[in-house]
Amino acid sequence: MGRFFLLAGISLLAACTHVQPVEEKLPPGDSAGYPALGAPLPDTGAPATAPGTWYETALPADLEALLATAAMQSPDLRIEAQRVVQAEAALQAAEANRWIDVLLTGNVGTRYNTDSGDTTDSGQAGLSLDMPLDVSGRLRTLRNAARYDLAAAEANYDFTRNTTLRDLAISAVDAAEAARLQRLIEAQIETSETLLNLTELRFAQGQASIVDVLQQRDQIASLEQQLPPLRATRTAALDTIATATGVPPTAENAAAFADIPLIAAPQAFPAADRLVETRPDLRRSVSNLQSSNAIYTAALLNRLPSFSLSSTAAHDLVTGDAAGFVSATLSGALTVFDSGSKSAAIKRSGAQYEEFGTVLLRDWLAALAEIDTLIAQEREGLESIRLTEERLETANQLLDSARRRYRQGASDYLPVLNALSSIQSQEQRLIGLRASQARLRIRLHAALGLPPTAEADRPTQSDLTERTI
Repeated sequence: MGRFFLLAGISLLAACTHVQPVEEKLPPGDSAGYPALGAPLPDTGAPATAPGTWYETALPADLEALLATAAMQSPDLRIEAQRVVQAEAALQAAEANRWIDVLLTGNVGTRYNTDSGDTTDSGQAGLSLDMPLDVSGRLRTLRNAARYDLAAAEANYDFTRNTTLRDLAISAVDAAEAARLQRLIEAQIETSETLLNLTELRFAQGQASIVDVLQQRDQIASLEQQLPPLRATRTAALDTIATATGVPPTAENAAAFADIPLIAAPQAFPAADRLVETRPDLRRSVSNLQSSNAIYTAALLNRLPSFSLSSTAAHDLVTGDAAGFVSATLSGALTVFDSGSKSAAIKRSGAQYEEFGTVLLRDWLAALAEIDTLIAQEREGLESIRLTEERLETANQLLDSARRRYRQGASDYLPVLNALSSIQSQEQRLIGLRASQARLRIRLHAALGLPPTAEADRPTQSDLTERTI
């Protein structure tokens, strides 16, 4: 009969605390991939960014040094590092809740009898011990939830690190693109002014019309109009870089990033189901799912009886008698009626668990689509650069031919002006395409993920305190 009740109790416990395993909610990756790649690359089992992070392996030295500085000084990363510290403290508190509490108490008093005039002194010192008996495993489950919350905080730090350094690298490309375009347009203005002088000379000799002179002057004015927005764009990009590295903007930064950096292309792509390991945002989603699973399980376990063991020892400071002040208590409690609050907590935590499972699937699908789109854009960008270089070469040949015909009097100045405008347009377009290609590769590297940051590489509590203004 005893065995029957034991088996019945175990069955009831399993029925009351059954939760769908987290593994069943992880996205299946065996049938997914990146169609834009064409033939899939073999999965070597190594992260896409191995042996180092993308900003250590794919960027030139000056940009890598800037990102290394930002990784330690960025205000956003310092905020996330503090949140990791908070999560560590929460885990420590959850672990402490499972073990014994020791409380030392004492009191001293005097009683005066107004009838007899006698005075009675009293004093007592006590030691109390209180320890929860985690028979159901609820406290252990809450400890696990805090552990997953810490993993989510660490993954969120990595996500912020990835996006912050990605945006900082893109700002460096923006600053370099503006500087490169500014130099190009200034050179184009110089060339156009030379042509204007020649045209004015031909006009003075009666070999050109005033319309040719005015057209060339308008060409110079259109180029000069492009300079102020470029200078403003570069200043804004440099200010963004300064802010991301935790320092105010200074005039010393004006000469930085004068040329578009060369960004190496990714050499490997992780299998679709391994994105939950390589991407910080997906690691965060997995940890949130695991934490919600533990909280849901703890809500179910909260319906079971709870037990605690307490002991108290007291010592009379006046008589020195301690024998009558020792006690030990084993307590148990089972909620019989609570107006539905525990059922509501179970319903809420169960819905959150399902929500985080759906969020993980959504984020995983979005990650696949993002990577596939960036792969396609990167490859099409290379083709656009090739076609633009070919068109620029043709435009140079056309300008030479148009200038010869103009000098020979076989045509007016309009073909020369059109050919010159085409060259200037293609030169500017080529710089824009190369900058876009650099930005695409930075985004693609970041989209493939970032390995977990080692604890030693995150700012410590002392580092954060020293940098606080």
